[in-house]
Order: sequence, then structure tokens, then C-alpha cells
Amino acid sequence: MQPHGVDVLYLVLGAVDTPARSREGIVDSAAMPVADPNDIAQLGLANLPNGPVCVPDYLVPAFEQLSAMPRREAAKMMSDMLRMSLPS
Repeated sequence: MQPHGVDVLYLVLGAVDTPARSREGIVDSAAMPVADPNDIAQLGLANLPNGPVCVPDYLVPAFEQLSAMPRREAAKMMSDMLRMSLPS
């Protein structure tokens, strides 16, 4: 999209403290930091011209670990982590 003057950024969000998250009763865990939505928005806007991917510093170790795993294994791990955070 660059020839059209459009910047595109894949922003790795992780867990973000949103109203939907609160409504669903998702439990915070030390294993999965929860970001402030304003911080994530500012990070995305600040890094828009630096794409194609932006990973918040606190997520880099997990992102690198998942990126090194076979896709199926990484998807299962992420699914398991999400399942643990949902209310019983």
C-alpha cells in the first residue's frame, strides 16, 4: 500500500484491558501481562511508519518463543493460555 501513501502495521497486542475483557470476567495472570489500551494505541501510532510488525517490548520473549515453534504447537499453547484466563 506504500505507493498509495498508506502505512500498514501488524501490532501484536497480547492482552489489553478492554471493556469486553471486563464484561467476560477474564482473569489476569502473572504469566500474561495486561496492557493499557491507551499505551497500545500510542505504541501503534508511534510505530506506524516502522512496520510491518511491532511487538511491545514486554511481549518480545513470548513472541520469539512462539515464532520459533511449529505453527500447530504454538496455536495450541496460545489456546491453552487463553482457556486458563477464561472464567470457569
